[in-house]
Amino acid sequence: MRNFYLLVVSALLISFTVAAQDPAIVTLEIVETPLTSGDLPFTASGQQVWGDYNNDGLLDFFQVSGQGTGAFSGLYKNNGNGTFTEVLTDITMLSLASAVFFDYDNDGNLDLLIAGSVDGTTTAALTELYRNSGAPDYTFVLNESATFVGISAEGGDNSSRLLEAVDYDNDGWTDVFMSGNSGSQWEVSGNSRVVALYRNNEGTFELQTKPVEGTENFVSMNGGGIHCGDVNRDGYIDMIVTGYVDGTVQTVTDLYLNKGDGTFKYFADSRTTFRGHCQGETIFADINNDGWLDIVEVGRDVNQGWASFANLYINNQDMTFTKSDGSVTGLVGGSAVIAAGDLNNDGWLDMVISGWGPNTTFFYNKGNNTFLVKAIDPDRARARAGNVNFVDFTKDGNLDFTIFGYRDGGGGTPENPTWPNFLLKNKLAEGIANNQAPSSPVNVLAKEQDGNVVLTWGKGNDDTTPADALRYNVYAKSKVDGKTFMFFPADAATGMLKAAVNGVRPLISGLTYTFKGFSLADYTFGVQSVDNAHTGSTFAIAKTSSIPIDPAIVTLEIVETPLTSGDLPFTASGQQVWGDYNNDGLLDFFQVSGQGTGAFSGLYKNNGNGTFTEVLTDITMLSLASAVFFDYDNDGNLDLLIAGSVDGTTTAALTELYRNSGAPDYTFVLNESATFVGISAEGGDNSSRLLEAVDYDNDGWTDVFMSGNSGSQWEVSGNSRVVALYRNNEGTFELQTKPVEGTENFVSMNGGGIHCGDVNRDGYIDMIVTGYVDGTVQTVTDLYLNKGDGTFKYFADSRTTFRGHCQGETIFADINNDGWLDIVEVGRDVNQGWASFANLYINNQDMTFTKSDGSVTGLVGGSAVIAAGDLNNDGWLDMVISGWGPNTTFFYNKGNNTFLVKAIDPDRARARAGNVNFVDFTKDGNLDFTIFGYRDGGGGTPENPTWPNFLLKNKLAEGIANNQAPSSPVNVLAKEQDGNVVLTWGKGNDDTTPADALRYNVYAKSKVDGKTFMFFPADAATGMLKAAVNGVRPLISGLTYTFKGFSLADYTFGVQSVDNAHTGSAFAIPSHETSARITQNDLDVMVFGKNGNIIITNRQSEPVSYKVISINGKNLMNGVCYGNDRLELPVTLKGLYVVQTMDMNRMKTDKVVIY
Repeated sequence: MRNFYLLVVSALLISFTVAAQDPAIVTLEIVETPLTSGDLPFTASGQQVWGDYNNDGLLDFFQVSGQGTGAFSGLYKNNGNGTFTEVLTDITMLSLASAVFFDYDNDGNLDLLIAGSVDGTTTAALTELYRNSGAPDYTFVLNESATFVGISAEGGDNSSRLLEAVDYDNDGWTDVFMSGNSGSQWEVSGNSRVVALYRNNEGTFELQTKPVEGTENFVSMNGGGIHCGDVNRDGYIDMIVTGYVDGTVQTVTDLYLNKGDGTFKYFADSRTTFRGHCQGETIFADINNDGWLDIVEVGRDVNQGWASFANLYINNQDMTFTKSDGSVTGLVGGSAVIAAGDLNNDGWLDMVISGWGPNTTFFYNKGNNTFLVKAIDPDRARARAGNVNFVDFTKDGNLDFTIFGYRDGGGGTPENPTWPNFLLKNKLAEGIANNQAPSSPVNVLAKEQDGNVVLTWGKGNDDTTPADALRYNVYAKSKVDGKTFMFFPADAATGMLKAAVNGVRPLISGLTYTFKGFSLADYTFGVQSVDNAHTGSTFAIAKTSSIPIDPAIVTLEIVETPLTSGDLPFTASGQQVWGDYNNDGLLDFFQVSGQGTGAFSGLYKNNGNGTFTEVLTDITMLSLASAVFFDYDNDGNLDLLIAGSVDGTTTAALTELYRNSGAPDYTFVLNESATFVGISAEGGDNSSRLLEAVDYDNDGWTDVFMSGNSGSQWEVSGNSRVVALYRNNEGTFELQTKPVEGTENFVSMNGGGIHCGDVNRDGYIDMIVTGYVDGTVQTVTDLYLNKGDGTFKYFADSRTTFRGHCQGETIFADINNDGWLDIVEVGRDVNQGWASFANLYINNQDMTFTKSDGSVTGLVGGSAVIAAGDLNNDGWLDMVISGWGPNTTFFYNKGNNTFLVKAIDPDRARARAGNVNFVDFTKDGNLDFTIFGYRDGGGGTPENPTWPNFLLKNKLAEGIANNQAPSSPVNVLAKEQDGNVVLTWGKGNDDTTPADALRYNVYAKSKVDGKTFMFFPADAATGMLKAAVNGVRPLISGLTYTFKGFSLADYTFGVQSVDNAHTGSAFAIPSHETSARITQNDLDVMVFGKNGNIIITNRQSEPVSYKVISINGKNLMNGVCYGNDRLELPVTLKGLYVVQTMDMNRMKTDKVVIY
């Protein structure tokens, strides 16, 4: 049942087909003076290609074009200020021409291949390769030893896409495909028409005369262009070519499928599936965002009297295609060139088609395989018989537009040009945000297999492009000489694509790629995501994988002199808590500990240079103690709650709250009006986790849970054992005496600690407590489920599910990375003669748990404290358990609910009866380690201490990169509902932690006084967590959170992702906040499901906007239903949907089930 549920949730993420909805239309503004000197050429019949030829991070362009004797070539350097400067070159001027930027020798510099006619005739066809000399001059030098067949476009209206450069055989060297006319008999075809493949053999190009099944060449043709892409998603690049063959066959489109062995297989259904044409273009493009390349075919069918047509072939993912012609899609055919990309930043591939027939027309993707048709504006940029590009030449993240060619009806003036050659900046439109780069792919693994290296990865994420529609780029970098083999030219450091994709150049469609003949010993590997606006993420570095594989073990190095003056205390039985108490962006720590009369408390300020300075305070010294940093008054400063014994006896138990005075002094001042029951740990071996601070009732104020011993009769329990909840009422704490169902208190116990987390993912924090109850019940573990109304329900199966213990700890932790909190229970079972045990309870997502004991998992039990976090940056939660029994042992998560067991090294940091922390005190992104307590066998010397108190820096291990912050959650929405504000969001992403395993943090910030209500203390500006999570403090597990009693009128909101190394992303601000004036459920709108459709019937005269949301909070579709109108929104999957309809003042929410 559990697996079925997961499949349903995953399936709901698949893209939906919706009724036609008009996309936004952008404004294109001509750059009137693009050159620092002179003008762009008045020309046609060629190509303008874009690439960063001089490695300065800006896209430059090269143009080669002309008809007859008017041949031209020119290189233009991007100055980064909106202008370009022509660079003089020795590159041959050609007409009827084509060009492509690529790095043929893998030196990191873009080289250039051009083809065309020297004098405008086919007999003067020429193909030349120019090598980029690199820094400092970046000169293009003719490679005279490269012998390609000379080709041109043959005629002015023919396609200028004669060249494609891509690594077809996965050997790391970029090969070349060509289609054109040689002007004389080509020895391979026996006529002048050319379709050729030149394999790049480590920088030398070799013509493949029998690339089809090893027995023959491709069928030769020209006139319709050549393109590549992985149409069947098998990890190998396929090829499609279109053109005129001969007087008998005339025009065809042929598809060749890459067999992965260096040859191709002809797709036998090519000529019955595709129409074939001349003077047009056939491209691969994922039109419906399902991650599979569809095919767009635009041109003129010579077989049907040169009839113009435009067909779209949707890839059915089984090597069949569903055809729609222009009467359905809106596409217009003719002699044309195409560019594709997300022009309006809505996540869908748009197109521009320019030529005789369509003239220059934009086709905005509606998301349902049809297009909104819009002629170019301004009209003076209209052209045909030239070239078009979608390219971000302004580097603002948005696709700009370039065009040159012949303009029918032109008057030869700047206002009415005959030969326009324009760069047009994309000014977007109202409400359209700049495109953002996608997140890197996740879980990138590299493994050796059959002499190759196979890369696999999980999907990246993006602000607009669906994860399914992202494409990918890969590299292999030599460990010897640094030479980088890049699938598509990109900057390995920044992720910037160094050549323009333009929607027609190939990237990787699937989630795997094989580098043939490479090894893990000699190369490192990287993978990046690319969105539909052709923006690349940073590269994620592949981790090496073999089966089985043990987790990496990090090196921990003691900070020998952590304090600027003095020593850390020799002590045990207490807690060290970390938090940025002075708001300088560095985690400081407070320690309260001791046994008997040796009570201690101390505050230590992080200096940011690896040292700490003790800060004098008036904080009471306590033993058998606990502490927690939290912001109880929501002033942005960390306050401090402590509990323990003044003299080491239970009768002297004390709990005190200290308010942080804030800048400039950040002094902790006792809040004498805060009256908590005094508690301590009772005994030196008992758990010191007596306090938990979390907002349990979602009102924006952090509440306090306590479990300990009061030393005398507590009025609520009638004995000395305490389990208490103090509700924070706007800064005043109120004891809740009947938090369970409103009728009784929690069962009182102490000795095993108290923790909180949302175990059932309903958006409300639950609580688990462990300890000794009395001589009859003895030790138990009790789980209480938050009802969302301020009370809890006892989990009736608690004592049959969990074992119960004293002197240990029971924590919530997502051990298997499925996004659901599991439970780890470590301690000593008084009911079984104080037997030590360690159990792992995997959450089955239905409030049942699968138990594994230490003999299976490797965990070791005893009197212990736990810290959890991703210590080795592999994305999995590791643990350290310290105490009598496990001593101090690290448990590295293997990813299969078992652990690699490793005793602490160095041994002199071993301790028990104290405290442990996973905390990044060095601020390098990696979890460091701290420990104090008693060390059995110690000799009382620095080399052999009896009371170690150490800070240990995580030095990682060879091959482990520093942890990076996750990306922010996506599609963050805030809506009012029943007097509350409900936040929903889509998953963030991370370099190592899977998206499913990310946790979240939220805030609400007052628009009136700026007071910020933060679920877990964090810096709203930077996303830094201001207190250490340590793997045991609660965050949000699900994808929704309700702020009770808040409004959109008075507050702004934010959501951040947190990875398994407890690093927070920046906060994402909700992008679709509905007005605070909106009231619920009085719209005259009917919403229901029927025959696989969501039906919206608007029975009022005013229009309403609608939004369809999946069960995980993802916004699937939105639009407008006009007055007295009815919409049918087809959905492809069965399941539950939420539909919101709203006008200016009212909102209605409906749940619709599609059967």
